[in-house]
Amino acid sequence: MGRGRAKAKQTKVARELKYNTPQTDLERLQQELSGGGSSMRLSTDEDDDEDDPVAIQDRTETNLVNLRRTIYLVIMSSLDYEECVHKLLKLRVPEDQEMELCQMVIECCSQERTYAKFYGHIGERLCKVYRRWSALYEQSFHTYYDTIHRYETNRLRNIARFFGALLATDSISWACFEVVHMTEDDTTSSSRIFIKILMNEMQSLLGLRALAARFKEPSMQVYFQSMFPMDHPSDTRFSINFFTSIGLGLVTEPMRDYLTVATQRMLERREAEWAAGDRSPSPSGSSYTGSSYTGSSYTGSSYSRSPSPPGPPPVPPPQRS
Repeated sequence: MGRGRAKAKQTKVARELKYNTPQTDLERLQQELSGGGSSMRLSTDEDDDEDDPVAIQDRTETNLVNLRRTIYLVIMSSLDYEECVHKLLKLRVPEDQEMELCQMVIECCSQERTYAKFYGHIGERLCKVYRRWSALYEQSFHTYYDTIHRYETNRLRNIARFFGALLATDSISWACFEVVHMTEDDTTSSSRIFIKILMNEMQSLLGLRALAARFKEPSMQVYFQSMFPMDHPSDTRFSINFFTSIGLGLVTEPMRDYLTVATQRMLERREAEWAAGDRSPSPSGSSYTGSSYTGSSYTGSSYSRSPSPPGPPPVPPPQRS
């Protein structure tokens, strides 16, 4: 009987929960609503924070690697430089990553066994289409000249000829020569080889006389004064010897004129100093007391040049009988 009653009670409770609406305590619900406002605001703020976008920084440089791969594939798959420049401009490289495109063109050029004019034409076309590329390649020239000692000879040669082609075609300004200090202390063997190959490439494209005339341009002398120094004769002589040894003696004529004038002034200054030294009187007239030398007497080792007093007359020998 006990089990039957318990089962009937459970059935009654289940029926009431299914078909009857429970009584709601309105006062208790009002208290919960009035006291739980802060918790609701907190949950709302958390929802708002979840809706705000989070700035994600890619420190693995995946995008940069993908951009370099794309630029490399575009360069290698192009038939000529015009097609290559067209494809590179269609990539719409972000403004803060345009330097990567310049460096990729230079690096691809340096990896070739011999210099290919294909890369020089790419750089020239980019610089002449938009001038901002010219400023980027000038900045690249400064960077590569400062770090040229890190490259092996073949890569150094290709990079030098690439920049020589850009300079000869006026794709970049010749003002970038301001970073070249042609002195013995400020150059290394790598930098001198770089300048030699660069100058030879410019000479082959422009000619020696045209190249010398461009270096004599009065408005650009402020940018060439470190490459053709005229502040010290030793630096001037070093620069003259370097450019003469690479077959560019014609560009050293202003330095030779300066060295001739500087040498002549130095000789005149020395002659004036010697003449002034000869005319200056001695402190004690004609006497010199540095080694006890006075007038015609010299007292050094008990030796006197003064005339000795006369001695007694000689005794005549006795006569024999």
